This record gives sequence, structure tokens and C-alpha cells, in this order.
Amino acid sequence: MCRNLGIALFVIALAVLFPSAAAQQSGSGASSLAIGARITYANVEDALEDSMGGGTSVDDEFGYGAMVKFPISQRLWLQFAADAFTFTGDLSELDFSISADLETIPLTGTLLLDLVSRNNTIRPYLGAGIGYYLNDFDDITESAFGFIIDLKEYADFDADDGFGWHVCAGLDWFVTDHLAINLEALYRWVEYDWDIIMRPFGLRELGGDLSDSGSDNLDGWAVILGLSLFF
Repeated sequence: MCRNLGIALFVIALAVLFPSAAAQQSGSGASSLAIGARITYANVEDALEDSMGGGTSVDDEFGYGAMVKFPISQRLWLQFAADAFTFTGDLSELDFSISADLETIPLTGTLLLDLVSRNNTIRPYLGAGIGYYLNDFDDITESAFGFIIDLKEYADFDADDGFGWHVCAGLDWFVTDHLAINLEALYRWVEYDWDIIMRPFGLRELGGDLSDSGSDNLDGWAVILGLSLFF
């Protein structure tokens, strides 16, 4: 519910911002708006390091998303994007293993600087920005002696949302006057807090002394491949 509300507010904000931006740029002959879809290959190797324990390995994952951007000067663009990822972490010992999924939706805003003029077919750029990351734990299981236990039956796992920032470099390769392939490399710094509250006998009130809290990070790189339509 929280993440759906966040995405809805994000889309509403875009709907308010971009018509006015397009109106200001119309008549200049330059693109006044770009929208696109993209896939992202991301690394977050420490995303579950403290919550699951040292030695946890987190798989690199593909995510999907969309972006919209508009120009604020001849070389500067303001871009907003929303993506969705599910990162899976595994911790294995001699007689048991734990697996957990962390669902993350980054809502990001990025200032992009074109390094060449807009009449070039290939337009490299640099950028930096901030993001709000919606986080949620899912599918937390323990496997021991052939048995699989759903740990969410016995504890509440909560991953807080968090803020972060990022830098990026990429290019738009125009295959027509209005259609471009987007390639981008990005590195982000993000920290989020988590809480684990045990429920002995199903009673949350009895789990105070058994509960734990801490923080992890979503620091890591990402490679983005997208298709953008310029108006």
C-alpha cells in the first residue's frame, strides 16, 4: 500500500510538471519532453549483510522501469525515473540456510548535462541526483534438515524506506529524429534501517528481548539499457 501510494504521488507530480515544461519549450525547435522504458542490471552485494548475518550473498538482478525528462536549458535536463527490483540474499551454514527477498522501488530525480549539442546523433552526458527508495522484505525462509520454515510466521520483518544519491554517465544514440537508444552506467549510495520483531507463541508483546534492528546499504553499480521517445 505504501509503495503504491508513493508511485501514485510520483506520477501525479510528473503530470503536473511536464505539461508546463513542454509549453515553455514549444516553438524553440528543440525536444521539449522525452519518455522511455528501460531495463537495469544492478549490484547490491551488502543489501542484507547485517539483517541476515555476515557471509550473506546477494545476487545481482535485473529490474525494469520508466523515465521522463525535460530540458531546463540548452545542455541541462531534469529526469525523473521509477524502477522495480527484487534482490535475493542467501546465507548457508553446515546444517541450515536462510533466504530472503528485498523488494526495492527507487524513485529518482537526476540532473543531466549534455556534453555535446543537441544536433549530434550520439549525445553523451553526465549526471547526479537523489532518490527515495521504497523497501520491503518478502519470502523469508529457513531450510534445516530438509524442512522449510516461513520465518514471517514467527517474526515481523520491516525494511524502512530510505534516501540516497547517485552519479551517472551515459549517452543517447538517436536512430531516428525522435527515437533514441539509451545506455547508462550509474553508482548509488543508499542506506536503510530494518527491524525484526519476534512473536513467541504468536504474541508480538513477548518478543521485545528477542528483537533486533540495524541498518544495511544498497550501495552499488547499475547498467541501464533503455529506449526513449523525444517530442
